Amino acid sequence: MLRPERWGTPGSLVPAVATGLLLWSTFYSISKPNPRRHVTIPLAAAFTIIAALNARNFSSNDVVNSIFARFVIIYFSHCLFIFGFVSSSELEDERKRWLITRSMRPRGAHSTVIDDEQLPKNMPGCSDYVFSYKFLLNPLCFGTKWEVPLREDRGDGGGSLANFAHKSRNITSASHLKQTSFPSKTSDKTLQKPKSRTMFILWRLFTLFCRYLALCIYFDRDLFFWMPGGIGENRDDYVLGGNHFFFKSLPCLLVGRCSNGAHMHAQAVRATVLRLHWVLIQVVPDYLTLSSYHDILAIIGVAIGVDSPSEWPPMYGSIIEAYTVRRFWSSFWHLLIYRSFSTFSRSILSILGVSRRHPISRYTHNILVFFLSGIMHEIVPWLLTPDQCMKCGCHHQIWRFVLQVFGMMAEGAVQFVWSKLERWLFGPGVVQVRLRIFLLHTV
Repeated sequence: MLRPERWGTPGSLVPAVATGLLLWSTFYSISKPNPRRHVTIPLAAAFTIIAALNARNFSSNDVVNSIFARFVIIYFSHCLFIFGFVSSSELEDERKRWLITRSMRPRGAHSTVIDDEQLPKNMPGCSDYVFSYKFLLNPLCFGTKWEVPLREDRGDGGGSLANFAHKSRNITSASHLKQTSFPSKTSDKTLQKPKSRTMFILWRLFTLFCRYLALCIYFDRDLFFWMPGGIGENRDDYVLGGNHFFFKSLPCLLVGRCSNGAHMHAQAVRATVLRLHWVLIQVVPDYLTLSSYHDILAIIGVAIGVDSPSEWPPMYGSIIEAYTVRRFWSSFWHLLIYRSFSTFSRSILSILGVSRRHPISRYTHNILVFFLSGIMHEIVPWLLTPDQCMKCGCHHQIWRFVLQVFGMMAEGAVQFVWSKLERWLFGPGVVQVRLRIFLLHTV
């Protein structure tokens, strides 16, 4: 939604300058070996708070402001993980790995092998900030020991990136390049024949154009606000006679006949479509908008030569893989916050004394991760539309995310029961035994 009346250039400079200072302070902190980089956390937190509190003034478009606020929060959480949970020795190991893998020149067909004594202690000039860029603007931690495992290769670039990251994160010294897995003339197809930069840019431009058309259609008022009987929501969409209307009428909707007549059936249909509408507005705009920004950054990074095509896999997976709640989050949705929030959750469980081997540890960990994600999504509307949140409330986001875990538990229980039933009905030898019994009775 556009709000030009509350936007002005002086107001937009505050969040923009605060974000620039946030990026500069964190980039500078790890651009060179710095054992006292932890002192950057309070400074980065101050810049994050200033940028987030003024996010509603960043532009006249609430969608852009929402994405900006989430970017600032996600970036700070990733920096908190790097500065607070990664030791100096681990960070320097990653710096050394990056220097070595950079010398491999994965863009070409040949690699350059260097000795440990030839390895530069530090890279002069802007190269220091290239390492900061690769490390801090990398929430999935690709190519590092903290890499977020993907359930699938996400389209173009995913396979080669996973392959290259798996190799690079296992390098601890330049001498490892002389082993059979890293010969000077590598036989790995992903390193020998990387995807053409030109084809990568052209393909991303095409997908960006398609997403732009989809966004135009999605935000078209004549289409987006279409609902049976009009978009105007009424009390019957939620409650009827003090009872939850939708769940009360759901059985008769499934059967096709309602005891209260055609009116109740029409209301049940409307309530169902309304909830499908809510699902779409929670998924479609984020998918199209975030993917578009991701494509723009990928095109810029590859075009100026800072990144290779293999470093920019698609942000989202295939929607075909999202046939369960668990697979929706693990195989389809983006995992930008998983590494940092997962680390925070493990730390909280460790403080509470919950062992990772405990049976409830897995689901408690998932609840904490989704709870933190819900808090982040809860903060953004409070920052952008505080008056509306004071009037209507914005607390539903936390519940929406936490309930995902209970959905996973429910489908896990159903899958467990079904596997037992399937084994009992159609397990090895069961069909043959039942066939013989049937033949004996018929004969």
